[in-house]
Amino acid sequence: MVAKKSAGRDIPITPSMSAKDRAVAGIQNYYKRVRKLCANFQQVFKYARIARPQKESGRFYFRKPGKMRMYYTKPEPKDFIYNGIMRTLWVYFPEDKEVKVSYNQTLSQVAVAIPFLRGDGDLRKSFTIREHKKRSFGKPGEILLELTPKKPQTV
Repeated sequence: MVAKKSAGRDIPITPSMSAKDRAVAGIQNYYKRVRKLCANFQQVFKYARIARPQKESGRFYFRKPGKMRMYYTKPEPKDFIYNGIMRTLWVYFPEDKEVKVSYNQTLSQVAVAIPFLRGDGDLRKSFTIREHKKRSFGKPGEILLELTPKKPQTV
Protein backbone atom coordinates (compact mmCIF):
# COMPACT_ATOMS: atom_id res chain seq x y z
CA MET A 1 0.00 0.00 0.00
CA VAL A 2 1.33 3.43 -0.90
CA ALA A 3 0.42 6.34 1.36
CA LYS A 4 -1.06 9.35 -0.41
CA LYS A 5 -1.38 12.87 0.90
CA SER A 6 -4.95 13.96 1.49
CA ALA A 7 -5.81 17.65 1.47
CA GLY A 8 -5.54 18.97 5.02
CA ARG A 9 -5.79 15.56 6.67
CA ASP A 10 -3.26 13.07 7.91
CA ILE A 11 -2.27 10.12 5.78
CA PRO A 12 -3.80 7.00 7.34
CA ILE A 13 -1.17 4.65 8.78
CA THR A 14 -2.16 0.99 8.88
CA PRO A 15 -0.44 -2.20 10.09
CA SER A 16 -0.58 -3.60 6.53
CA MET A 17 1.83 -0.89 5.32
CA SER A 18 5.55 -1.63 5.10
CA ALA A 19 7.77 -0.14 7.81
CA LYS A 20 9.17 2.28 5.23
CA ASP A 21 5.68 3.40 4.13
CA ARG A 22 4.59 3.86 7.76
CA ALA A 23 7.71 5.95 8.41
CA VAL A 24 7.17 8.12 5.30
CA ALA A 25 3.49 8.68 6.16
CA GLY A 26 4.40 9.52 9.76
CA ILE A 27 7.03 12.02 8.65
CA GLN A 28 4.64 13.62 6.14
CA ASN A 29 1.91 13.90 8.80
CA TYR A 30 4.32 15.34 11.36
CA TYR A 31 5.70 18.03 9.06
CA LYS A 32 2.22 19.19 8.05
CA ARG A 33 1.65 20.12 11.71
CA VAL A 34 5.09 21.12 13.00
CA ARG A 35 5.90 24.82 13.47
CA LYS A 36 9.60 24.55 14.32
CA LEU A 37 12.21 21.84 14.09
CA CYS A 38 15.87 21.23 14.86
CA ALA A 39 17.76 18.10 13.73
CA ASN A 40 21.17 16.76 12.78
CA PHE A 41 21.64 15.90 9.11
CA GLN A 42 24.04 14.13 6.80
CA GLN A 43 24.04 15.06 3.11
CA VAL A 44 25.65 13.21 0.22
CA PHE A 45 25.67 14.82 -3.21
CA LYS A 46 27.42 14.49 -6.54
CA TYR A 47 28.83 17.22 -8.73
CA ALA A 48 28.85 16.49 -12.44
CA ARG A 49 32.58 17.28 -12.66
CA ILE A 50 33.71 15.36 -9.55
CA ALA A 51 33.67 11.57 -9.72
CA ARG A 52 33.16 10.68 -6.07
CA PRO A 53 30.23 11.76 -3.87
CA GLN A 54 30.77 14.65 -1.47
CA LYS A 55 29.64 14.24 2.16
CA GLU A 56 28.64 17.02 4.52
CA SER A 57 26.89 17.10 7.87
CA GLY A 58 25.62 19.56 10.42
CA ARG A 59 22.54 20.90 12.18
CA PHE A 60 19.24 21.91 10.58
CA TYR A 61 16.81 24.51 11.98
CA PHE A 62 13.36 25.28 10.59
CA ARG A 63 10.51 27.55 11.62
CA LYS A 64 7.26 28.18 9.76
CA PRO A 65 6.55 30.21 7.79
CA GLY A 66 9.57 29.72 5.56
CA LYS A 67 12.60 30.27 7.79
CA MET A 68 15.44 27.79 7.56
CA ARG A 69 19.07 27.46 8.63
CA MET A 70 21.49 24.70 7.69
CA TYR A 71 24.67 24.95 9.73
CA TYR A 72 27.32 22.68 8.25
CA THR A 73 30.06 21.46 10.59
CA LYS A 74 31.84 18.93 8.35
CA PRO A 75 33.94 18.90 6.28
CA GLU A 76 34.18 22.65 6.92
CA PRO A 77 31.85 25.14 8.61
CA LYS A 78 29.37 27.09 6.52
CA ASP A 79 25.93 28.51 7.13
CA PHE A 80 22.90 28.65 4.80
CA ILE A 81 20.14 30.92 6.11
CA TYR A 82 16.88 31.35 4.20
CA ASN A 83 14.06 33.76 4.94
CA GLY A 84 11.07 32.80 2.81
CA ILE A 85 9.13 35.92 3.70
CA MET A 86 11.92 38.13 2.35
CA ARG A 87 12.86 35.46 -0.25
CA THR A 88 16.51 35.96 0.67
CA LEU A 89 19.28 33.38 0.98
CA TRP A 90 22.47 34.13 2.92
CA VAL A 91 25.46 31.80 2.63
CA TYR A 92 28.28 32.38 5.12
CA PHE A 93 31.75 30.85 4.84
CA PRO A 94 33.48 31.62 8.17
CA GLU A 95 36.92 30.34 7.13
CA ASP A 96 36.89 32.72 4.16
CA LYS A 97 35.10 35.49 6.12
CA GLU A 98 32.71 35.75 3.18
CA VAL A 99 28.93 36.20 2.91
CA LYS A 100 26.95 35.72 -0.30
CA VAL A 101 23.39 37.06 -0.49
CA SER A 102 20.79 36.07 -3.10
CA TYR A 103 17.51 37.98 -3.34
CA ASN A 104 14.14 36.94 -4.77
CA GLN A 105 14.84 33.24 -4.25
CA THR A 106 11.76 31.04 -4.42
CA LEU A 107 11.69 27.95 -2.26
CA SER A 108 11.96 25.69 -5.29
CA GLN A 109 15.17 27.47 -6.28
CA VAL A 110 16.68 26.94 -2.82
CA ALA A 111 16.08 23.19 -2.48
CA VAL A 112 13.54 20.50 -3.20
CA ALA A 113 13.15 19.74 0.52
CA ILE A 114 12.01 23.20 1.58
CA PRO A 115 8.42 23.13 0.22
CA PHE A 116 7.96 19.82 2.07
CA LEU A 117 9.26 21.27 5.29
CA ARG A 118 7.10 24.35 4.82
CA GLY A 119 4.12 22.01 4.82
CA ASP A 120 3.02 21.96 1.19
CA GLY A 121 5.46 19.44 -0.26
CA ASP A 122 5.03 15.73 -0.86
CA LEU A 123 7.88 13.34 -0.09
CA ARG A 124 6.86 10.74 -2.64
CA LYS A 125 6.48 13.27 -5.45
CA SER A 126 9.78 15.03 -4.74
CA PHE A 127 12.04 12.13 -3.73
CA THR A 128 12.87 8.54 -4.55
CA ILE A 129 12.75 6.93 -1.10
CA ARG A 130 14.48 3.78 0.02
CA GLU A 131 15.28 2.26 3.39
CA HIS A 132 18.97 2.72 4.06
CA LYS A 133 20.49 -0.46 5.48
CA LYS A 134 23.99 0.80 6.37
CA ARG A 135 23.85 2.14 9.90
CA SER A 136 26.31 5.03 10.08
CA PHE A 137 24.13 6.85 12.62
CA GLY A 138 20.81 6.51 14.43
CA LYS A 139 19.70 4.01 17.06
CA PRO A 140 18.95 0.30 16.68
CA GLY A 141 15.30 -0.20 15.73
CA GLU A 142 15.01 3.17 14.01
CA ILE A 143 14.29 3.27 10.29
CA LEU A 144 16.84 5.22 8.31
CA LEU A 145 15.47 6.59 5.02
CA GLU A 146 17.51 7.73 2.05
CA LEU A 147 15.84 10.47 0.02
CA THR A 148 17.14 11.21 -3.47
CA PRO A 149 15.64 14.23 -5.29
CA LYS A 150 13.79 13.20 -8.44
CA LYS A 151 14.86 16.44 -10.11
CA PRO A 152 18.56 17.38 -10.06
CA GLN A 153 19.39 20.31 -7.77
CA THR A 154 21.37 23.26 -9.05
CA VAL A 155 22.00 25.08 -5.76
